[in-house]
Amino acid sequence: MQMRRMWRRLARLSLVTALSSAATACDDGQSGGGSGQGGTGGGGAGGAESVTGSSGGAGGPGGAGGHGGHGGSGGDGGSGGADGHGGSGADGGSGGGDGGSGGAGSSQACVPFSTTSCYTGPSGTAGIGQCAAGIATCAADGAGFGPCTGEVTPATEACTTPVDEDCDGTAPPCVGGEHVWSRHFGLHPSSQAADIVMHPSGYTLIVGSTRRGVRSDGPGGTSVRTDDDDILFAKLPSVRSTSERSWVRSLGGSAGESATGIALDDEGNALVVGIFDGHLDLPGDAAPLTSSGGTDIFVAKFDHDGLAVWATQLGGAGDDHVSAVAIDADGSPVIAGHFEGTTQLGGEPLVSAGGADAFVAKLDGAGAPVWIARLGGEGDQRATSVAYDAAGDVLLAGRFEGEMELDGVPLASAGGADAFVARLSAAGDPLWIHRFGDAGHDEASAVTVDGAHRVIVTGSFEGAADFGGGPLVSAGGADAFVAQFDAAGLPLYSFRLGDEGEQAGRSLSAGPSETVALGGLFQGSIELGDQVLTSSGVRDVFWAKLDAGGHPLLFGRAGDGGDQRHVEVASATSGAIGLAGSYQGEIALGGKTLMSSVQTAYVAELLASGSLDYTWHFEARGEQHGRDVAVDPSGNVFMLGVFESKAQVGDVPISRASEYSRALLVKLDPSGEPLWHEVLEDHGIYRATNAIAADALGNVILAGSIQGDDAMQVVKLDAGGTLLWRRDFWHLRGVAGLDVLADPAGDIVVLGRTAAAELDFGDGPVRIGGTADSPTDFLLKLSGDGEVLWVKGVDDDGPSRDTRIGVDAAGNVAVTWMKVNREPDLTEPIIDPGDSELVVTKLDPTGNELWRRHIGTSEDYDFIRPLVATVDEAGSMLVYAALSGQFDFGGGPFSGESALIKLDADGQLLWGISPSAEGLTSMAPVGYDGLLFAGRSGSGLRVVELDGAGTERWSKDLDFVGPPLTRASINAVAWDGAGGVLLAGDFQHKIDFGGSALYRAGVNTMFVAKLAR
Repeated sequence: MQMRRMWRRLARLSLVTALSSAATACDDGQSGGGSGQGGTGGGGAGGAESVTGSSGGAGGPGGAGGHGGHGGSGGDGGSGGADGHGGSGADGGSGGGDGGSGGAGSSQACVPFSTTSCYTGPSGTAGIGQCAAGIATCAADGAGFGPCTGEVTPATEACTTPVDEDCDGTAPPCVGGEHVWSRHFGLHPSSQAADIVMHPSGYTLIVGSTRRGVRSDGPGGTSVRTDDDDILFAKLPSVRSTSERSWVRSLGGSAGESATGIALDDEGNALVVGIFDGHLDLPGDAAPLTSSGGTDIFVAKFDHDGLAVWATQLGGAGDDHVSAVAIDADGSPVIAGHFEGTTQLGGEPLVSAGGADAFVAKLDGAGAPVWIARLGGEGDQRATSVAYDAAGDVLLAGRFEGEMELDGVPLASAGGADAFVARLSAAGDPLWIHRFGDAGHDEASAVTVDGAHRVIVTGSFEGAADFGGGPLVSAGGADAFVAQFDAAGLPLYSFRLGDEGEQAGRSLSAGPSETVALGGLFQGSIELGDQVLTSSGVRDVFWAKLDAGGHPLLFGRAGDGGDQRHVEVASATSGAIGLAGSYQGEIALGGKTLMSSVQTAYVAELLASGSLDYTWHFEARGEQHGRDVAVDPSGNVFMLGVFESKAQVGDVPISRASEYSRALLVKLDPSGEPLWHEVLEDHGIYRATNAIAADALGNVILAGSIQGDDAMQVVKLDAGGTLLWRRDFWHLRGVAGLDVLADPAGDIVVLGRTAAAELDFGDGPVRIGGTADSPTDFLLKLSGDGEVLWVKGVDDDGPSRDTRIGVDAAGNVAVTWMKVNREPDLTEPIIDPGDSELVVTKLDPTGNELWRRHIGTSEDYDFIRPLVATVDEAGSMLVYAALSGQFDFGGGPFSGESALIKLDADGQLLWGISPSAEGLTSMAPVGYDGLLFAGRSGSGLRVVELDGAGTERWSKDLDFVGPPLTRASINAVAWDGAGGVLLAGDFQHKIDFGGSALYRAGVNTMFVAKLAR
């Protein structure tokens, strides 16, 4: 019995072993590309017991065959072994044989020469437009599929074909009008363009107004300085012209002046109209003009060089205004505008019927009035535009309130202001007049006549207006309209542009082939034909070219998040379109973005083909550079900068006519409001422009040079900007002041440079060690009253270069410099790699050395040079240095082009790291162990704060738009003692501080900014 139980246990054990072996074989078979081992068959069940116990029963059935092994990767598993044969007697039969070997594994990724569909373009574009999938074929060895052939991926949309090349589901028609050139006038010298004309030979004339001057950087460009509001008059020739030259005129008088319109005669002379107060003296042969009282009108004829041939004044004791001018084939101008009270426009005085009355007047070729027509009533009437047709008839457009009469022909407004357009004969007799509008505000802003004598008018309307073809209904607010009439005044077409925002047509100009250029302003969206434009800001500019039936040939916009306030258009015989207007902020015209912080005039040309022709630029005058910034204990900010000719602090303009740069010191309160400013030249401070410092009492100290590096100057002003003292060291020639610091006791430390071997500041000569070939640096300490306390050379053992200084809370002076260990051959670079090391030393307040440390290597071709340094409240010194080679700053080998290094108050090297900004330009301590630094990062500028261990607390990237970063920099950074970070520097075009941007066109301007920590 016990024997039978044992055999049963052995049979069960054999079955478990077989199953375990099979499982192991499966694992082996799965393990790779080799063949797998089949499992072993299990043992058969035992035979039946013998009743008599003499012999075993019949043999049990054979065990089941082993499981087939799993094949390797890509192979089939082997087949299982055959079933086992039953054993005799009580013993179970033997198990079946081992399973067959697993199939050989395969490394093929695909079936050789098979193909599959492929597409490498953006997801979702296959099958859209021209985009289509290609075919990839598997390699002969099955290793993978080859390149995708035959596919078509998105391309730049070509509007001249009906194909959807960019695969976005649409194939838009050509809009055209690519940018050709732009002009930018002024910054704080603000400017506005009022009108534009284009001569058949290719040059463009613009008129408008300017304040405080502009300059042109085009060929032959000139600078213009003004002190008041003056007339801007500019000629911009085509670059293809070999005879025309550009010029800019400022036409000024005793008070404010501005030009409002311009027209060209057949000889290329320009008729300019505008308004003036007081006296107006134009360049050329024209006699000066004097206003009769209030604002008067001037009409002047200018030759090709912008010189006045004649000028005439029109007006009375009230305010008179002229809006537009046109010239007929005989060279006779017609002008339109409005007047108040009584005016004298030639002949009998005109008296307003109430409010402002409109007028139109024809002048002869010398400016004398020929006839005048008044359009008036009790309300306000304004004539806004005038044009001639080929027959000599006059077209007039404008708006009126209440009732208006034109030579006995009455009109009545439907409510509010209505638009009107009228045709007068060459003698001034009315031929027809139309009114448009309902109870809202409606205005006709511009009128022109095409080559077929058709009259086109544009403007804006509210509510509903019927121009003869059925009522147009505004989508909300004011919509722009365009309407066309035949020579007899019968309507031909009319349409509106607008949505629930505000839209207005502002300008028209007839072009070749009976086309018309249209300009206007819009908010929201406008639709013309099947094209939709969407504004990106308060108001954007739009322009269009229409065929004779009013269908769009070109349609475009320009603008940003700011407000575009005016647009005028002109047509050239070539089919080009000229644009002029004013903007604030940014305006993108084709491929160029103009930027200005104030209302600024722009001019652009769009060629008929849309191809780029040329680019010019007009800009504000004078370079500016921010040099340094300091903060007093109350959080007030001092900024030091230099400017050429002009600057502006708040609303106060500053002008200094000189060929040299002038230093400017500005004090601002903690909120950034200017408290005072000083042009340092006014205090006899000519070149003290390198550095400033504020002491504990809020006084400000400046150090610099006089007449280049000929002599050193140190200046101190009190907190109100009053000069306390000035030290001019004229007796020490070849000495320059580089930096200045104030210590806690109010004493002053100045860093200077000299080529002299000795310097005598009054207490006898002191060895400095400079030579003509190797100038060296020195330290000068002055009392708060400007008395010399001590002077010493930075390095008694040889020349020192690139010295940087700092002062700690105890008044100790930390100094670092590059020590040149071996004077190189003068035919070699001034610093040979391997010939220099970084030296750091600390002096007590009396100038005695406390300790000195050297940082460098003995390896050839290694050097280290300090660029910026500062000292924190714990007395630690932080140095930003340029490197070449490998150094160890305490954390193991360090290599790179620059490093930020920290030493404690005793000169022990704590750490060296690679800063997260490139080319650090300034550093400042923050409290006991923090550090601010500023530099570059990619295409912008960066400000970073570190903790005492060199870990970044925060960083701020300042986006910069403009030329390469050589034209933008943060030159100084300071902590205000609380939660503010002060920056000073200069930039061109635009610098964005995150939530607020500054703009400047063309030349560098200095800035100061405050950031929150």
